[in-house]
Amino acid sequence: MKKQLFTASLLLLLSTSVFAATAETQLPIELSSVTQDVDVENNTTTLIGKVDIVQGGVTIKADKAIIKLNGKTKELKTIEVYGKPAYFKRVMKDGKVINGESGYGIYTPSSNMMVLKQNAKIVQDGNTIRANEISYNLKAQFMKATGTKSQQVKTKLLPETK
Repeated sequence: MKKQLFTASLLLLLSTSVFAATAETQLPIELSSVTQDVDVENNTTTLIGKVDIVQGGVTIKADKAIIKLNGKTKELKTIEVYGKPAYFKRVMKDGKVINGESGYGIYTPSSNMMVLKQNAKIVQDGNTIRANEISYNLKAQFMKATGTKSQQVKTKLLPETK
């Protein structure tokens, strides 16, 4: 009973705090996976196997996800995802689509930051950026890509069509 109540509370809290778009925060979040482990004491839910997280225009597909809530406020603290790779899709208000993938990703709503690591890639309007790590501020629409000596940042920009 406690586990079911916590899961219901988690879904309610996520639906009001996950991702930046105002209209989307009012939509329910759907979590599906092969297993879901809820740690009430540590305010953590772990999803394993064929993980799908959907809310409005946001979709995440991964092998594993760890959702952490703030112990005091019960607001979403972070969503960490792992995959080979994990996939991210965001449909923006203007209808444009941002796709991303990486071996590891973490979303922190308090800073509107999504950080992708391990063969990170983001594609928007056919433009592609690949890096060891990509930090993306969803609210400010600001991205920083970081490479390594053996893996430089690579970008492909398409000309604008009129």
